[in-house]
Amino acid sequence: MKSVMLVEDHMVVRVGYQRLLESSGYFKVGAEAVSGEEAVALYKTNRPDLVLMDLSLPNMDGIDAVKRIRTYDPEARILIISLHDNVLVAEKALESGALGYVTKSSNGETIIKAAEMVVNGGRFISPDIAEKIALKKIDGGVGPLMQLTRREQDIFLGMAEGKTIQELASQLHVSDKTVSNNVSNIKNKLGLKTATEFVHLAMQYDLLPK
Repeated sequence: MKSVMLVEDHMVVRVGYQRLLESSGYFKVGAEAVSGEEAVALYKTNRPDLVLMDLSLPNMDGIDAVKRIRTYDPEARILIISLHDNVLVAEKALESGALGYVTKSSNGETIIKAAEMVVNGGRFISPDIAEKIALKKIDGGVGPLMQLTRREQDIFLGMAEGKTIQELASQLHVSDKTVSNNVSNIKNKLGLKTATEFVHLAMQYDLLPK
């Protein structure tokens, strides 16, 4: 039986995942974390076979937690399960070291299949995200956002989600001035002027969680 660490700040959701995973007879939840920082600490003491992690976490987001866990253990097997159903976020999660990405709208069968593949060293992307990645390759990108650098894309999404300059600076481990400069570059490249326009453009390309 494979040990699992659940990283999710909503207790009801954690209970649901635990029941789902343990109903397979293949997994046993042995640790639970409610923040990215706690996930990193618990991973070091528990060394689970699989980490099932949300991206939207307090203090340290899932992306940073994945990076830190993978730095500690390059063989860590992490499956992201998130409300975000857009390509940029999924790619960012996979680039950080996660082996799989499924959306919270996925059915139980898909989540179990993803968990089994990832815990055995495979990769898995839920069909809804895989389809969008394929369409992105065909279309050549996600509209005008492809002219942004990777950091500018991260900052654009953060601004669209309502994060402050200070919050983004802390999340990205850069100075407030660096974030402000990037915001200016984004506005110039995309012709944006207000925070509301960030939100509208993100919604236009389906980049915000439902």
